[in-house]
Amino acid sequence: MTDSPFWLAIGAFIVSPGFGALAAVLAAFLAYWGIGRQLRGERALAQEKASDDRATALEGDRRRRWWTVLTWLWENRDDLGEVELMKGLIALKSTGLTAEQATMLQVVTEAAALNQTVRPQAVPEEGLVPAERTPDRDSPSDTPSDAARAASKQAGELILELEAMKGSLPHGL
Repeated sequence: MTDSPFWLAIGAFIVSPGFGALAAVLAAFLAYWGIGRQLRGERALAQEKASDDRATALEGDRRRRWWTVLTWLWENRDDLGEVELMKGLIALKSTGLTAEQATMLQVVTEAAALNQTVRPQAVPEEGLVPAERTPDRDSPSDTPSDAARAASKQAGELILELEAMKGSLPHGL
């Protein structure tokens, strides 16, 4: 069988320069395919990382805006009045809270309902700073108005909703 013309032709082709050229073309194709596959994988990873970075930046911006609104509401609570303050706090509650935001909103809502002065501090990147407590405001000698009673009722409802929501949130969110 080794003397057949087919095997002699194959043997001659293997030792010829044509086989070397074919092997070089095949090796180039395999390298091109492998590098292309690697580049597609790296491009997909880069796009995924960029998407994650955008999502992280958007979440950070959302948290900063939430904190800015909460701070503004609290700093302007006397100008807003109890009803408008409660409306603002209720609006903040509807923004999809993290556990820390739910806790802070509950603290501010309770303070507003109890007519205390609790001033939120700036939030560092690592999380919330406990609120600074100052002495109670002078309690009004007048009886509460209907608007104040309604705001107090809304605050109580908001506190109950926040406590229920806080228990259902996963830890660290």
